[in-house]
Amino acid sequence: MSEIERAIAHFEEALHANEHAPAEGCIECDRKRLVIAALREKAARENGCEWCKEFAGIPLRGFTTNGTQSITVRFCPNCGKEMRNHDRQS
Repeated sequence: MSEIERAIAHFEEALHANEHAPAEGCIECDRKRLVIAALREKAARENGCEWCKEFAGIPLRGFTTNGTQSITVRFCPNCGKEMRNHDRQS
């Protein structure tokens, strides 16, 4: 189990411990739901997407906009996964 999965499990357990609190209007419960959603999104991003997997191993390249600026791609333009070491390995 990854660190993110452990954190999700911790916050889910803490959320269930507050079942006595009203479902709506509980600021603490809303915060825990927000944390769980953010952690799930981060876990999904770290896994990458079909685009990341399809182009795995292709070196990152810069590209020019308006013929003046060179931009080096560091993140997947589809899911936001960071491309480490300037290659597209998952």
